[in-house]
Amino acid sequence: PLLLASSLEREIEAVDSEFQSSVQNDDHRIQQMFCSLSVSGHPLSNFPWGNKQTLKEMPQDQQVDLTAHLRWFYQEYYSASCMTITVVSEDSLDTLEEWVRDSFSAIPSHGKPFPSISHCQPVFDNSTFHQIYKVVPVKHSHLLNVTWILP
Repeated sequence: PLLLASSLEREIEAVDSEFQSSVQNDDHRIQQMFCSLSVSGHPLSNFPWGNKQTLKEMPQDQQVDLTAHLRWFYQEYYSASCMTITVVSEDSLDTLEEWVRDSFSAIPSHGKPFPSISHCQPVFDNSTFHQIYKVVPVKHSHLLNVTWILP
């Protein structure tokens, strides 16, 4: 990708539009609750979506060159060696392999190791995680999520 500053504004608007439409989505609200329960400093504790505030206003306030940062991120992490794909289908393995090769073989591989997050464990603090949390749904629905921490 070119990662041009001129197209960045359009992309930020598109991401912000997606974010605004997800604000009233119950699944996204539950995901945000899990993010807020994660240990401070863990990647899950970060804001999981971008919006105009996080992608434009905050970088400007902090004098961050977003275009330069995106180019750095692309060079650092956009490598097949840092990616994983899962494909589920009733089609044959040979067909799936052909489709995957056709669709993804152009992704460069810089041979960089897959980024480790082992330094980020644990994700949740047992003392605050083992509670009942109730999320009032936006839509009329009844849902029970049972989540526990595995050692």
